[in-house]
Amino acid sequence: MFIDLNKTSMKRILEFVDHHNNWYDHFSKEEIKKMNDDDIGPGEELVLDVIIQEKDGKKHYWAYLGNHGGSSWTEEWREKYFDDIELFFSSTFEYYDDNWQNWDLISVDEYLKLI
Repeated sequence: MFIDLNKTSMKRILEFVDHHNNWYDHFSKEEIKKMNDDDIGPGEELVLDVIIQEKDGKKHYWAYLGNHGGSSWTEEWREKYFDDIELFFSSTFEYYDDNWQNWDLISVDEYLKLI
């Protein structure tokens, strides 16, 4: 999953990842029980890195979110709690066939030092 760092701040993305990965800290016990009963949790834990697209001598940064399953739950979570974030998937990321797997990958800390 990909988020354009020109359109969404890293601070906002970190809020989303924290809310997604630590969701049980953001709800009451009753709400958590209901969410578990209704199977509307956020999906598997997200891992966040940054990939760098180089085009025409310029660098474009993308948040790269990986998980081990449940991306549809992650999308539903984003829609419900973070609808201001545009999340791209393999089917909607316009650069998916542009060999993005070979773009430089850096940590969030490295990215924050750059900006």
